[in-house]
Amino acid sequence: MEEIWDIYDADRRKMGRILLRRDACNLKDGEFHLASFIYVLRPDGRFLITKRSPEKKTFPNMWEIPHGAVQSGETTLDTAVREGFEECGIVLQRENAEFISEHRGGRLISDKWLFRQDFLLSDIVLQEGETCDARICTADEILTLIRSGDMQAYVYEDIQKILSGLSWGRGRLPLSETGD
Repeated sequence: MEEIWDIYDADRRKMGRILLRRDACNLKDGEFHLASFIYVLRPDGRFLITKRSPEKKTFPNMWEIPHGAVQSGETTLDTAVREGFEECGIVLQRENAEFISEHRGGRLISDKWLFRQDFLLSDIVLQEGETCDARICTADEILTLIRSGDMQAYVYEDIQKILSGLSWGRGRLPLSETGD
């Protein structure tokens, strides 16, 4: 079934219209859709990363963190929990979720979520057509992947901020999470 997205304005207010995923290129000036990026941090300080399927149109075979588009009626936290299960087969616990930051690029507003919870690599169930491998990595191992061109640099920057304990958005939920 094709994804249906709500359309938001720059202040993250729903505009009362929906969009089919395939029509994302038809967003007009001042219209946005939302996504969630998911950092899963184990107690040993290592992160879950996944490898994009070779069938993906963008960034095939690249390592990444789980993420996905917010579907109509969802919050970005709902999406984070759903995508964690769909792409990785793990049940992310809402009580372990911490809003980290918002990123804006083009017509996309992305919320970054941190889940501090334990899991085993054997718990991971890959989603055919989405992911083809998974790893549990330290920040240094992720940096090696980035330097080799196998992962995008933003991941390391985010992980460094998470590990340093910097407060970059904590305590302030995005408007779409508050129900306003």
